Amino acid sequence: MPKPEKIKAVEELTSKFKEAKSVLLTDFKGLNVEQISELRTRLRESSIEYKVVKNTLAKISVESLGISEIADYFEGPVAIAFGVDDPIVSIKLIKEFSKKTERPSIKAYLFDGQVFTGKEIDQLAELPGKDVLIAQLVGTIAAPLSNLVYSLNNLLQKTVFIINAIKEKKEQEG
Repeated sequence: MPKPEKIKAVEELTSKFKEAKSVLLTDFKGLNVEQISELRTRLRESSIEYKVVKNTLAKISVESLGISEIADYFEGPVAIAFGVDDPIVSIKLIKEFSKKTERPSIKAYLFDGQVFTGKEIDQLAELPGKDVLIAQLVGTIAAPLSNLVYSLNNLLQKTVFIINAIKEKKEQEG
């Protein structure tokens, strides 16, 4: 019979998996306590929780949610980054941190029910963040609109110019 603490831990993990928009599994072997604390602080600033988990409890949690594809990656020392906002930020922050320390290494990334590994994660890390993508989209939409406004304004100015020219001509004739 499972202990109440373990049941509670599985329930908490299951809740975190449900709430998270993105989940990043890392191998934190080789990081000292100070480095893990620094990484946690950086991640927390972006609303990302970094949690060291027991593999057996994490496997039970993901299997209960029907996302057992990621269960295979719970081997060795594993910490999970649960992201609730921008799904790419956790990858970028951990990649940036690991340039300095060569750790942690990313094992797998779960987003929208799909598991990404290896080169796929590297490609995702190259994507701009959510705010940048939104700005690019707005710019793409706004550019043709501003051109349209400019063209309409230009037509209006030409119309006013033509009306003034006709008015002046009639005044000279009349």
